[in-house]
Amino acid sequence: AVPQDWKNEPFTAYLSRRKQEITVPADKTLLEAVREAGVVIDSSCEEGLCSTCLCRVISGPIEHRDQVLNDKEKAAGDRILTCVSRGLPDERLVLDL
Repeated sequence: AVPQDWKNEPFTAYLSRRKQEITVPADKTLLEAVREAGVVIDSSCEEGLCSTCLCRVISGPIEHRDQVLNDKEKAAGDRILTCVSRGLPDERLVLDL
């Protein structure tokens, strides 16, 4: 896969177990924003290579930027690597957190 010129834009994530909506700003990763909301997520490489920070997605479109999930897994849209992948602007990403 050829790396794309990704543009970070703010998006909304909903932490379903906490019933808490958070905004992920353009200058932060989903991992950083979720941690700031008080959720502990393990991570290792923080480059989308190891899948330590993998999280289940309940609904919402995902901009996959990782090197771990294959095309079929990305198309399923039920998992996200929180260190690099993002939701889409003006869309809500619902997480199993």
